[in-house]
Amino acid sequence: MRRSRLAARVVGGRKGKCHIISSTKSCYSSSSTLNVEGARKELNFYLNGKKTTVKNPEPDVTLIEYIRSTGLTGTKLTCQEGGCGACTVTVSYLEPRSNQPKHKAVNSCLMPLCGVDGMAVTTTEGLGSVKTGLHPVQKALSNCFGSQCGFCTPGFVMAINSTLQSNPNVELEDLEKCIDGNLCRCTGYRPIADAMKQLVDQHDVIKPKILSQQQSAEQIINQNPSNDLLHFQGKRSEWYTPNSLTSLLKLKLQYPKSKLVVGNTEIGIEQKILHREYPVLICPTKIPELRTFKVTQDSLVVGSIYPLSDLFENLKRIAREGEDKAPEFLFQRNLSIKALIEQLNWFSGTSIRNTACLGGNIATGSPISDVNPVLVALDAKIYIAKDDGKGGIHERVAHASQFFGPKYRQVDLHDTEVITRIEIPLNTSNQYVRAFKHSKRREDDIAIVNSAMSVTFKQEEKAERMKIEDIRLAFGGMGPCTVQAKKTEQFLNGKEWNYENIQKAVSLIVDELKLEPDSPGGMESFRTTMSASFLYSFFLSVSKHIIESGRSVPGFTSDQLKRESLGGEPLPFHIPMKSTQSFPIHNELYSKQNPNFNSEQKQNQNQNQNQQQDNKESDKPEMIGSWIPAVHSSAERQVSGEAIYTDDIPRFHNELVAAIIPSVIPKGELIAIDWDGIAADEALKNRFEHILTVKDIPGDNLIGDIVHDEEVFVSKKITAVGQAIGCVLGTDYTDVRWAARRISEKYVKYNDDTANAIFSITEAIQKDSFFPGAHTIDTSKVQNLKGTGKDVERVFSSTPKERIVTGELKIGGQEHFYFEPQVSLVEPRDGGEIIIHTSTQNLMKTQKLTASVLAVPNNKVVAKVRRIGGGFGGKETQNIVYACIAAVGASKYNRPVRLVLTRDEDMMFTGKRHPFMARYKVAFEPNGKITAAEVSIFNNGGFSHDLSWPVMDRSLFHLDNSYKFDAMRVSGRVCKTNVASNTAFRGFGGPQGMMVCETWIEHVAHVLGKDPCEIREINFYPSPDPNLKETEVRKDLTHFGQAVDLPIREMWQEFMADSQYKERKQQIEQYNKENKWRKKGIAAVPVKFGLSFTATLLNQGSSLVHIYTDGSVLISHGGVEMGQGLHTKVIQVASQTLGVPLSHIYVSETATDKIANSSATAASMGSDIYGMATLNACNELKSRLEPYLAKNNNDFKKAVTSAYVDRVNLSAQGFHKVPVTGYDFVNGIGKPFHYFTNGFSCTEVLLDTLTSNFIPLRTDITLDLGQSINPAIDIGQIEGAYLQGLGWLTTEELVYGDREHKWVRPGWNKTNGPGNYKIPTMDDVPREWNVKIRRGKWNEGVVMGSKGVGEPPLFLGASTIFAIRSAVMEARKEEGREEKWLEVDAPWTKERIRMACGDGIVREVLKKGGEDEEGQWKARGSF
Repeated sequence: MRRSRLAARVVGGRKGKCHIISSTKSCYSSSSTLNVEGARKELNFYLNGKKTTVKNPEPDVTLIEYIRSTGLTGTKLTCQEGGCGACTVTVSYLEPRSNQPKHKAVNSCLMPLCGVDGMAVTTTEGLGSVKTGLHPVQKALSNCFGSQCGFCTPGFVMAINSTLQSNPNVELEDLEKCIDGNLCRCTGYRPIADAMKQLVDQHDVIKPKILSQQQSAEQIINQNPSNDLLHFQGKRSEWYTPNSLTSLLKLKLQYPKSKLVVGNTEIGIEQKILHREYPVLICPTKIPELRTFKVTQDSLVVGSIYPLSDLFENLKRIAREGEDKAPEFLFQRNLSIKALIEQLNWFSGTSIRNTACLGGNIATGSPISDVNPVLVALDAKIYIAKDDGKGGIHERVAHASQFFGPKYRQVDLHDTEVITRIEIPLNTSNQYVRAFKHSKRREDDIAIVNSAMSVTFKQEEKAERMKIEDIRLAFGGMGPCTVQAKKTEQFLNGKEWNYENIQKAVSLIVDELKLEPDSPGGMESFRTTMSASFLYSFFLSVSKHIIESGRSVPGFTSDQLKRESLGGEPLPFHIPMKSTQSFPIHNELYSKQNPNFNSEQKQNQNQNQNQQQDNKESDKPEMIGSWIPAVHSSAERQVSGEAIYTDDIPRFHNELVAAIIPSVIPKGELIAIDWDGIAADEALKNRFEHILTVKDIPGDNLIGDIVHDEEVFVSKKITAVGQAIGCVLGTDYTDVRWAARRISEKYVKYNDDTANAIFSITEAIQKDSFFPGAHTIDTSKVQNLKGTGKDVERVFSSTPKERIVTGELKIGGQEHFYFEPQVSLVEPRDGGEIIIHTSTQNLMKTQKLTASVLAVPNNKVVAKVRRIGGGFGGKETQNIVYACIAAVGASKYNRPVRLVLTRDEDMMFTGKRHPFMARYKVAFEPNGKITAAEVSIFNNGGFSHDLSWPVMDRSLFHLDNSYKFDAMRVSGRVCKTNVASNTAFRGFGGPQGMMVCETWIEHVAHVLGKDPCEIREINFYPSPDPNLKETEVRKDLTHFGQAVDLPIREMWQEFMADSQYKERKQQIEQYNKENKWRKKGIAAVPVKFGLSFTATLLNQGSSLVHIYTDGSVLISHGGVEMGQGLHTKVIQVASQTLGVPLSHIYVSETATDKIANSSATAASMGSDIYGMATLNACNELKSRLEPYLAKNNNDFKKAVTSAYVDRVNLSAQGFHKVPVTGYDFVNGIGKPFHYFTNGFSCTEVLLDTLTSNFIPLRTDITLDLGQSINPAIDIGQIEGAYLQGLGWLTTEELVYGDREHKWVRPGWNKTNGPGNYKIPTMDDVPREWNVKIRRGKWNEGVVMGSKGVGEPPLFLGASTIFAIRSAVMEARKEEGREEKWLEVDAPWTKERIRMACGDGIVREVLKKGGEDEEGQWKARGSF
């Protein structure tokens, strides 16, 4: 939970419970109004060491909005809810109570500008720069390849910096913990972990710099103390910062509906995402009385606004002291403290905990608060104060057990009251306390269900058995508020602590906490299961203490305890990460220069940073594949905040900003816009200047990548939520976004046909809703196979039924979650020219379709981009409509227009990875050799074609993964539904196809009782036969008839030995025998991925290379840099070809006026196409320069000058087309791929089956990349892709308002931000991670013999879910339920994992819920 305000949402208090415990006279007069005439009206703070004064700032402006308005654009705005960390900055301030300096990382997207008075704010620009020198944190991240797209990087820099500045002697574990609120979509986190390790290892070197920085900040804040009463009057709201408790209470009396803002983690989200406006905001952070913390003999006393991070650190300190050397009472009473630590450890991220407070959690009354169940279980006292208007302050106490509910967010707090402190009892020596939390991922996530439990036993010293005196069972996520299981408590109170009673209690709690169908939040059976599981885990935990103390638990023996005890313990908070990265050195030139170099060495990047830096600054040209790879060409600018992205371009004079008016229904018709209503609405006055609609489009309203079937603005027919009805233009983003939301909900008139909307694949099949066409590949008809392909029907008819399996698999979609949202900035120029600055992977289509919409020729539109902050396919087509809309506004009003989607808009409006459904039928021999496979697959295309057919085609091509199937018939259809049009995503359908294939491999293995790896190996493609005659047909032809040409089986055997699969599997089997509730699983999977666009015409590209007379080189090519290192590789190619140092080569922005007709940067073909085009251009230039180099002793600069004097052309355009022919589905002819990239991954997981929490313990990955141009960048791509694949198949579940989720607004994406959609964090990274680029042969016809790497490794994340499946099957063995094939849809969320375990608790829940208890229960999902 990231809730921190005090009384920001109050439903009302309860009468008759206001017990006054103190009454004091105010120093003010009896007047109820606070005199603010003397209040300061200006804000004073320091920004990067410079004093800043803002007169009467707007109360709803956040710190990041102000920072970026000053031109400091290094701090990035990504989510606006404190859920990603990209906006992290360091704030230094004097703690009001102790007057001690504090240095904290905060989310500037939530931090109100008005809240930083008297503070020193530091952004990444304030640490260092390329010109002045990088800060140690910046340098470490850059050199360790910890920055790819770079959009999240400044946030990591500042999170790490804040921790170092706060404690220069920090340990590695603390550094790793400090980024628990920072997400990265590119790197896989491992290089970031390497950077932190380097900082710890170089502690003595960097400490003076950190101390100097710390002293500078402390000098500033000590010289500028601030405790003034502040008052700011904005155009939308009013702000107060009281300087005493008395003034706070008077303000609350004067403005009872005001909102108290501490961390702004609730109000800020409501303002920016829900577009709510609050007239009066009060910030009490300067009041010392509210920031107390002390430990008494019996309790903890915590001030209501005491930061949760300080509380967390103090509790950990007390726990350590209690275990080591503190007084006896601390040791005996540590369980209350440990319960709080357990919850705070997983409470949001560090930057949220730094500002959030306990009082805010309590006053908000969230039903999923992490700490409120602990307070209820311990029956904490909540102290509440108010001003009665007569000069007195009244204080009363409320008990946590009576404070919450019964209605949603209802609390026992009146509008004029303020929580001042919380008194939390310490447990007694005969009391046991535990806290639990379950969420989609462990780190930085809101709870699905949480709980705290306390049991007190009767004091009977000689009693062997324990009798319960009092038990409290508090739960969050099981109702509209924090609830107690009072019936279960009543049953247990007074009873003996034994196995039988707990079993009955588990059954009782299933009844008591049963949720009604379609309850808000869904997952009803799972949530009940978790509540009962928590109770049983509590039983195990307490029983362990009892038995180890020499007493007994009837019905539960010490042998049972031995097997079950781990079920009563949480998984480890922290397991140190270790990793290796290894790659071969291929380059002969490099080997000759380094004769003693071992070409198969493992790289530890932390040990080679000085070498890397030396290499970067060397005057020698780059050697491809060298031991010290070139650092990402933009890394230093990215870590220092100097790298410019589209929205970092300074505001133009007279610029307009835009906000989309979205459709709010999934299906229907647009009747009209109520223009009169808009004009008459006083709330809309002065909010905007113009509204664009379909009538403003001068050209075509229809666009699309292949089929033009998507409207820029809705003309009549509405087919999904989020389509643009219109667009509001104005000068203030807050205003136009608020206006757009109000107009869409209030003034757009619809004919609503939601009842007939189609959301899922299943519904589309039932209603025959498909886009035209169907593609089929049948081996018996594929001409490429030259008659060797078999007919599936014949094979099936000759195969016994017991050797045929059938199944159905659904695979969910995936949000791209690129960090830079969709953004376009369009500027009109003279002559009707339009310049589009846009975050896109596809400049050609952006240019072409915008020109079509504006009814101008393509040469009047220039689309350009310097870099994008992540794409993953989501900016191949989805950006275009927003570029068109901005261009319409810019063209019509002749003013620049900037359109930036917010994170929630982006996730609501744009398409995702396609959900798939597959139905398979597979025949096999007794040894596991698969003889035939028939598969029908469907994907959810959304409301328009977009790229759904090419995605489907690639899926069909990859249904074989790495296996030779002689008889296959695969067919695919694209479903037409009422959701945003799904689109390209890394892998482009290939991973979905391979997932289907691997599922039937597992199915066959299950039926035969074999290790799935045995089935994999026996079915691999054979290696190329060097003795094959020209007249013979190759045996390694795919089902579509293309030669694989890979030694897959040999590579697999080598990989299995490297990963120690067999030895570890034996160890795992022993571990699983010894533990009931903890299971380990291990799995290995292959990948074979086809490289090239399947649309032949896209396999082309150009590069323009200029050599200037000073010897410097400028390259413009058609590829887009999105973090994959494309520009870096292009520079390396040019460096080696021309013999020029890296530092002499620069790649400029990608633009359509430099390179025309460039294909999208996608399909892992960027380096293949633009690297080769650059190579061709450089070779042409090299041939022109050869005579001049010979004359000038190979001095490049002199040779260039001589050539210029001789009037030699020093510019060259290189062009490359990939030698593929495409594929004819009708006749089965063609070559869709240039080559295949292949590899393997093996993952071992540890699963807690009671909670379904899991940890990837170890992952080994091997990939053949031919001759890697830059091994470090390629390894970064491998790791990032793997983790993205892991997320796709585990934590990243999309939830829409469909028939399966009736509690969500129809057609709306519930998972529309980091609060609800969970990409992996660093906690999800394998604790041991070994990545190897295998020595491969030269890849003929590809630049420098390399292979594409961006997409192939993504599917390797599937090794994680198959390892989880293995662990789940071990859990089912405990119940004798392992014989039946377990059909589980993907992603394998924790809900699906827990319910699949099929233990007694699960069966009890399903039985009482009237659901299937035979192990085939399926979670609802949006497919």
